[in-house]
Amino acid sequence: MASLLGFGHLFVAAFIVLSGYCLMLPVAATEGLELRGGVWEFLKRRAWRILPPYYASLAISLIIILLAPSMRHSSGMHSDLALPAFTPDVILSHLFMVHNLSPKWELKINGVYWSIGLEWQIYFVFALVLLPICRRIGIVPSVIASIGLGLIPWYKSAFYITLFGLGMAAAMYTERRGNGGPKRLIAIGGAVLAIIATGLRVLTSDFGFGVFVAFFLMYGTLSLRAVSSNAPLPLRLLSSKAFVNLGVFSYSLYLTHEPLIALLHIGLRYLHLTENREFLVLLILTPLVALPVAYMFHVIFEKPFQTAMKPKIG
Repeated sequence: MASLLGFGHLFVAAFIVLSGYCLMLPVAATEGLELRGGVWEFLKRRAWRILPPYYASLAISLIIILLAPSMRHSSGMHSDLALPAFTPDVILSHLFMVHNLSPKWELKINGVYWSIGLEWQIYFVFALVLLPICRRIGIVPSVIASIGLGLIPWYKSAFYITLFGLGMAAAMYTERRGNGGPKRLIAIGGAVLAIIATGLRVLTSDFGFGVFVAFFLMYGTLSLRAVSSNAPLPLRLLSSKAFVNLGVFSYSLYLTHEPLIALLHIGLRYLHLTENREFLVLLILTPLVALPVAYMFHVIFEKPFQTAMKPKIG
């Protein structure tokens, strides 16, 4: 079980592909591949969506580190990666969303924040580079550009730009190539080839898993459009009420879970449990604590901004 939990990074790859897919899908539906309201309005909507909860979580994470003595100093636990948390360069890099650009900053304060900085930067790449290329000369050159950007040597997370480009391409295929059965078969075949191409290691390769997700998104969307009922089991599961409700506050859950796990881990140390029992208790307690806390965080710091956006994007 512990080894399986070590593959959590794969879901960042999946999210980046999904982000490219979801952001490109409405654009692909327009005649001129235009962002609604233009680039500036797009960036404003994205900022309004992700930054207020992020900054609230950043403040709360810093307060937790400040108030919990065991988190202010190295204690031999995973939370040590968050330190030092109060140096000027760490604080400023997180405020300006560039913390993922340096190993000295990326895992400080709250280890999940590196992907938020990455996503924020990709919004600019999408609106200012990839989409204009797609608009002028097509989606294939745009994907090639994303591959080129993914090879930037000094940008550790650059290959995620390539995954974002694959999500864009999947959206274009879905929107522009029709909804028929053969198209779904192509999507299925692509997903199978993605697994084979990675040597059946799709669950250990970020890129391979991202490619698989891109084809799965095409297959899922085309299937739902072609069949109004009796959708394939994976799609029925993902569209179930439980998963949909969890998705509503999943961003808040992502932002808040790591400091909560750190606090639980510190508390369990006082019980002097064996390593296996400590892990098992932590595995059980984490969702029981993290889910309600994340939902409360969502209601206070995320939902008001979502509600305020609705009249503008509805």
